[in-house]
Amino acid sequence: MHILGPIGRGSPRSFTFLEEKALEFAKKKRDRLLALVVAGSFLIGTAAPARAAENMAPGLDPRPTLTEAASGKVEALSNEALAATAVQTAAAAPAENSGGFFKSGKGKAAMVLMIAAVGITVFSKYHDRVKSVIR
Repeated sequence: MHILGPIGRGSPRSFTFLEEKALEFAKKKRDRLLALVVAGSFLIGTAAPARAAENMAPGLDPRPTLTEAASGKVEALSNEALAATAVQTAAAAPAENSGGFFKSGKGKAAMVLMIAAVGITVFSKYHDRVKSVIR
């Protein structure tokens, strides 16, 4: 049994009832496969780090903790080295008068790129070729 008109999606040809059902089944099958791939990749991505953490025995980590490393470095520095570092940073600080990020060349380039992105977004919103109620 043929449908007299197109199926409503702008298709120029009419389909039989069985052809429509076959198309619907193929779309559902594709959607299910896509959902399985996304769910599988999510599960693999979340399970792998947890599995790796389970395999590591507590107390066998060869790296020192952050507090141990910091206290070791502080003890290694002598008072003279700390004083010399303080003098060097004090001398270097007044040499550069920071006027702000957006007054520098990189800041101006960042502003131009941000303004261009907003402009392209607004332009594409109002000059879209697709004339749909949903969009």
